[in-house]
Amino acid sequence: MGKLLNSNVANKISGSNDAWIGFWGSYIGSGISTLLAGIIAFYVANKQVSIQARADSAREREISVIKIRLEKYQEVYRLLSDFSRAVAKADANLVFYRVKKISLEQFRIKDDNLQNEIMDLMRNIRSYEPFIDGLKENLDMIMNQYGHFANIIYDGYTYPNDAREKWEKDTSYEHFRDISDKLIADVLDLIKKISCLIQTELNKLND
Repeated sequence: MGKLLNSNVANKISGSNDAWIGFWGSYIGSGISTLLAGIIAFYVANKQVSIQARADSAREREISVIKIRLEKYQEVYRLLSDFSRAVAKADANLVFYRVKKISLEQFRIKDDNLQNEIMDLMRNIRSYEPFIDGLKENLDMIMNQYGHFANIIYDGYTYPNDAREKWEKDTSYEHFRDISDKLIADVLDLIKKISCLIQTELNKLND
């Protein structure tokens, strides 16, 4: 231990027990402070690493959730786009029939195929209702319009002589145009809403 102390310092404090105790207190205190500072620095560094690791893990989980949402939104967007195209085709077929570009039999076949396609698309879209707020209400509104749309085509054009009571009282083309325009507008409005949801999730990925 003597080698660690300068002899002059030892001589200066040797005459006083208090000085000797004070020296060692200061010396040991300095060592403990240095050691404690090292421990604290080590703890803080590890704490920061731990916090960063947790932050990275939380970010990874957040990104995973965002990706799942994006997949669902993009699929609904695709299905709604297909739905709107099918409705537009059904509308166009009625126009073609009225101007005699297609026969009644051709019109019936085309319309039956499109109605089946539209209903299949809607079933697929509705499977996403639990994951998207407000989707059910929007789809209910769309399908209410679509019901009138399909009934006018059936009652007024594809099977006008069906003996049963008609579902749609007004089967005029003017009424059909109003219903069709509202239906397509509602679908496009929902597509825009889904597009906004997609953009919101993409923005989160860039945060």
